[in-house]
Amino acid sequence: MIRVAGRSATARHYVLEYLHEEGRDPRLAELRHGRWTFECIGDQWSVVDRSELMAGDARVPEFLAEGLERDFACARAPVGDDPAQQRAADADAVRAVWAAYGLSADAGNADLVGSLYTENAIVEIGGDRIYRGRKPMMDMINGTFHRSLLPWAGHTMGPGLVATEGDRAVSLHIARTYGPPPRSVADLSTWNRHPFRFSVNRWVLRRTDESWQISRRISHPVPGSQWRTALSDGLMSWRAAPRIEARGGEDRGYLERRQALDIVTAAGFRLSAGDGANRWPFTDDAFLDVEGCRVDAHASALGEALHLADPCIGFVPSAGSVRVEGNSATVEDVVLTYVDDGSGRIGVAGIHSCRWDLVRDGESWMVAGATLRR
Repeated sequence: MIRVAGRSATARHYVLEYLHEEGRDPRLAELRHGRWTFECIGDQWSVVDRSELMAGDARVPEFLAEGLERDFACARAPVGDDPAQQRAADADAVRAVWAAYGLSADAGNADLVGSLYTENAIVEIGGDRIYRGRKPMMDMINGTFHRSLLPWAGHTMGPGLVATEGDRAVSLHIARTYGPPPRSVADLSTWNRHPFRFSVNRWVLRRTDESWQISRRISHPVPGSQWRTALSDGLMSWRAAPRIEARGGEDRGYLERRQALDIVTAAGFRLSAGDGANRWPFTDDAFLDVEGCRVDAHASALGEALHLADPCIGFVPSAGSVRVEGNSATVEDVVLTYVDDGSGRIGVAGIHSCRWDLVRDGESWMVAGATLRR
């Protein structure tokens, strides 16, 4: 979550630090909660303060709660006159809702969690738990199980896609939830922090007088029977939604970069869904260069090129840096490959730096290729 006030900004986020030894799968060595502050000097943002606490520190709930409601209130999107700017602001405000959910859940702040939902919201978790209304969500945060996760909880929300139309928004994203170590772990330095929950989520939100609020949320666990369909269907719905056109003016650069990051997220979701019948957002001749091995842009080919012993269930890109030059763009980021080893916990099998090459398709982008390196 990012709050901008003039030429100052605050970012609240999670830091995941992996240990990657030769011949072994990456291990999540540390999960930290971060709060960084920035100042804009000239046209350049610089970090002026950085505060972080490791998950498990008893001070985490207080650290997360401090100023959280203020930061979330500042992230709400005002209603403006320019449709392109309004859709971009709305999409950022919806992303702030997921971020606020994860942060407030980890802080144990039931009041803020409740304020994110409409009074008659319906929340379906994994097909077996249904919450109806705001109060059950607050009761869940105050419940015994959730309290047992604190101060170890880490609700990492995203990456995700947002489509808005008027006062309605739909969001599709991947979430990973981390918790305390199992009782069998005697040495935290060797603990492999697999998320105890990995899920594909569809959120429906509506604009109220207060802010964007969640009216419906469906969370599909991975592994499971519905998550691939949810990803594939969600991608098609997002593709068909009104685009944020990058017109002239000073906001054009931001909108183009935002679109490029969204298309990379969509490409990661497409590879995760493994839908061979639909290549979008890849071009017809798109390729993946994996450690010098050039393969078709498809999940099965990617898994073979990565020499994965277990089924690939998630190809998850991080936020990246974007460079736009005319009708081409390049995104550089880090990609985590998740697999299902049959244990019931989803684990990371690979971490790669990735360069995505994009070409313009009308007012949007398509992925022409991706290069992965360790």
